[in-house]
Amino acid sequence: MAMRDRGTKPDKLTFPFLLKACSKLSAMQEGRQIQVEIFKHGLDTDVYVQNTLIHFYGSCRQISDARQVFDEMSCRSVVSWTAIIKASIENLKIEDSFAIFAKMRICGFEPDEATMVVLLSACAEIGNLSLGKWVHCQVIKKGIMLNCQLGTALVDMYAKCGALDSAKILFDRMIEKNVWTWSAMILGFAQHGLANEGRSGRLTEAYDFIMKMPFEPDPVILRTLLSACRIHDVNGRSEISQKVTKRLMVLEPKRSGNLVMVANMYADDGLWKEAGIIRTVMRERGLKKMAGESCVEVGGSIYRFFSGDDYENINHLLNGLNLMIVAMLFDSPLENLG
Repeated sequence: MAMRDRGTKPDKLTFPFLLKACSKLSAMQEGRQIQVEIFKHGLDTDVYVQNTLIHFYGSCRQISDARQVFDEMSCRSVVSWTAIIKASIENLKIEDSFAIFAKMRICGFEPDEATMVVLLSACAEIGNLSLGKWVHCQVIKKGIMLNCQLGTALVDMYAKCGALDSAKILFDRMIEKNVWTWSAMILGFAQHGLANEGRSGRLTEAYDFIMKMPFEPDPVILRTLLSACRIHDVNGRSEISQKVTKRLMVLEPKRSGNLVMVANMYADDGLWKEAGIIRTVMRERGLKKMAGESCVEVGGSIYRFFSGDDYENINHLLNGLNLMIVAMLFDSPLENLG
């Protein structure tokens, strides 16, 4: 608006910034209005602007609009192809994304690092290891440099596909790592490494791995490991769970769920005395297990129910719901039904 007031004319660099903002906010209507302005200023054939439009529509889950922009492009770049592949993946059109990639190659476009990252995310999404290995081979064949982003995508793909050893090898070879790289590896341990082996060696490996991170593990990571300790009945898990619990109690001293998880693990093992000690500690600290909660919206009001609530309130609400359903079915106001 300030640009308009000053009489400054927007150019091909102005609209992409606006569209990226709309993408982050999923502001569909505003984005469409910006596209109208793009047409008015004769920038609808600019490749940079069109690429950003594809990204915008893909982010807003409007794959048909993204595809229309792409199909109508008279001139495309590698970024254009990567953008429509990513939009397809974001909208769960995985098969379409690889079909577009094949057409990209036929049209003579060589994929770059960004294209490979997008394809690897698709392989990770569907858990297709063979396809992921093929993409990895293409990366090697084309001599694409393994930077932090591409390396993380490969680690994530192998980890999510259950090839934890390959993920670990890649992880160890990476010179530069960021928080996403570490998270991808940890998630792999939680999802597959611990589940498939069920061995204490893997639990210990996961714990040592977390402790070697260049940053302090947050409560979410520690709870993931603690949850794995409960799920997998292996020797040595008690020692690891105690270490993790101590760290969690420092980070979250008032979160009762952490202690409940440990108490349940002891109970599963028949260690009733240890489970009782944990319950005693909770009582001494005034910690209570959070009751199960359900919410329902009726007539613009939110109703919450907790385990242990009396049935009278619930039945009263159910009667009201039945009345509203009948009213909607017959399209009659409530006052006419009584």
